[in-house]
This record gives sequence, C-alpha cells and structure tokens, in this order.
Amino acid sequence: MHVIETLLSIFQPPFNSASLTCDAGSNYLQWVSHAVSKWKHRRCILNNPAGTVLKIAELGDTIYRDEKKVVNGWGKFYLPDIVNMQVFGVVEGTSCPCDELVLMTREDNKQVYVYDGEELHLVASNLRQVFEEGIEYPASKTYYRGEAFKDMVRSNLQFVIVLGKRLDQEHRTRVTARKSRFLDNLRTIEQKIGGCFCVFSSLRFK
Repeated sequence: MHVIETLLSIFQPPFNSASLTCDAGSNYLQWVSHAVSKWKHRRCILNNPAGTVLKIAELGDTIYRDEKKVVNGWGKFYLPDIVNMQVFGVVEGTSCPCDELVLMTREDNKQVYVYDGEELHLVASNLRQVFEEGIEYPASKTYYRGEAFKDMVRSNLQFVIVLGKRLDQEHRTRVTARKSRFLDNLRTIEQKIGGCFCVFSSLRFK
C-alpha cells in the first residue's frame, strides 16, 4: 500500500456511531497522539507545496521540545479562542528560512496549523486534506503572537478614552462649581470687609 494511503487509513478520525459525526475534543487529540506515537518517523511526499515532505513526529521530536513557553503559546496567544493543540508532524523541504515547520491540529474543529517560528498558519481544514491535497503554506490566514488580545486591547483602549473624557468632564464640572462658590464667598468677604471699613471709618472720624 502507498505510504499516503497507509497514513490516511491510520489518520482517520474516530466517528460516533450514533450521530455519524467525528468525535472532537480531548478524545480526538488522544487519538491523534496515539496514531503519531505508532507511526512517527514515517515520511510521505506532500502534493503541496511541491517538493515538501511530511514527517510524522511528536512534540518531543521537534526543535521546540524544551520550549515550554513557545508551545504553551500556540493554543493561547495566537487564535481568538484558547484551544488545545496536538503536534503530529513537521514539514521538510520548504523555502521557509526557519529551522522547522511544525504541524499541529486543534481539538475542537480539527483544523491544521503550521508554526514557522513566528506565526501560526492555517494550512488545512483537517488531516485528510493534508494527506490528500497537501498544505497551504504560506497560508492566506495567519496569526501572530498576541493577536488573540488585539480586540481586548482595542476594547480596553476605547474604555480608557471614554473614561478619560468622563473624568475630564467631571473635573471641569467640579472646578466650575468650586469657582462659582469661591467667587460667591469672595464677594461675601468683600462685602463684610467693606461694611467693617465703613463702621471703622464712622467711629474714627466722629
């Protein structure tokens, strides 16, 4: 059997017999992990990009095996939602200047991503597409580290701007009110001083 056909037969997601839908979540990632453990180091030529080779590999077989912060960030700091990822291979033979392209799949929708040392690239909709059609790299959809927080930052910035304007208006209102009271008090003092001066003058020159 051809290598790709063999891998396709192995990398067939488990199906729920009741709903005939592919099981997602942690069961899916466990299945991927088991398949990778069984077939790691196998290689197959990808249909796209031309001349590239997929090597089945675990995280421990990649250059990121000791990069806990980098690995932890794949599912937390790039995509809009926090997801769990499972590494299943590396891509060799690309024009990418990075040392290694790491392939991973996410637990909820089984999409496939590549990490090239800087960005996550959405390269395939599922594992079958990877083995049958190859991957889209460079991808049309990429995610940079910290992109997950861009909407949060924008929202917080807008909140700060609105809050700043509100506080500024409240400050102006308080200053205006205090200024008005200060002027009233000043006039009262002036009137009292003026009255006292008149009384003093009348007593002095009698």
